[in-house]
Amino acid sequence: MTGIIVRCPKCKNVVDKNVSMNRGDRREYQCGACLELFQFTISPLVPIGEEREEASTGAKRDSWYPPGVKFPARYDLMFRNAEGMRRLAETWGEGFVKYGPDNWMKGFPSSVLISHALEHIRLYLKGDRSEDHLAHGAWNLLALCWVEENKPELLDLTMPDSGLDKGPEPSHK
Repeated sequence: MTGIIVRCPKCKNVVDKNVSMNRGDRREYQCGACLELFQFTISPLVPIGEEREEASTGAKRDSWYPPGVKFPARYDLMFRNAEGMRRLAETWGEGFVKYGPDNWMKGFPSSVLISHALEHIRLYLKGDRSEDHLAHGAWNLLALCWVEENKPELLDLTMPDSGLDKGPEPSHK
């Protein structure tokens, strides 16, 4: 169990101390007046006892995310990666030329989008540079984000609570 310190962005009071990092954690915020603001503003979150991965370049990341916190949408940060956004826009343009405007919005089953994303990643890792496999993989994942929110009837993948994550069944011979 790992604890964190969460400060309310409005009043700077400590909102939670030593919060359990279990997936099912349903903490209540003591600073109720500031809860709504907290959901849309990143407050200083200080992991205690967590090690962060740091690349040789100095870039940092970790696998810890505070449960129940909704991070703000930061479109301004997204466009700092002009190269990635350009390559993604070129992929969208390729689809526009081949299939017409908004063809993708008719929707694809989630299994198709994941399959295509993974195939593009596999080809990239294999060294295939015949097309922009990274941008095509990213496009499929973004299309899946759209399907999740706009066409849930196309979500045909097995959900985690199906028991498939428990491993293979023992054979009875």
